[in-house]
Amino acid sequence: MSAADRGATEMSENRSWLSIHSLLTREPGRLALIGAPLVKESLTPGRYDLSPDSVREALKRLSVYDLETQTDLSDLRVRDFGNVPIAELTPAECLAPLTEAVHQLSRQAELAIILG
Repeated sequence: MSAADRGATEMSENRSWLSIHSLLTREPGRLALIGAPLVKESLTPGRYDLSPDSVREALKRLSVYDLETQTDLSDLRVRDFGNVPIAELTPAECLAPLTEAVHQLSRQAELAIILG
């Protein structure tokens, strides 16, 4: 499917090429992505709970095509499962829900990507 066929919502911010963000979907795929927005008890103060969504937003600036290796990822789909609701939990408290979420992903995809 060409960039023009996909529509503006899947285009990069540049609007002339597809971005990695366009590969994110709610449909099943070989890859799965989940966010782990941890912030409590961090060693340094910050808003680390915003990291998963910030990475997703940055994916709009990365092309699906790598010129150096001539690799085109435009047919790849990454099922985005959103964020695990753990932002207000301590690291010890978030271990069980995060482990369960990753376990679920491993049954639905070949590779799980965790953003955190």
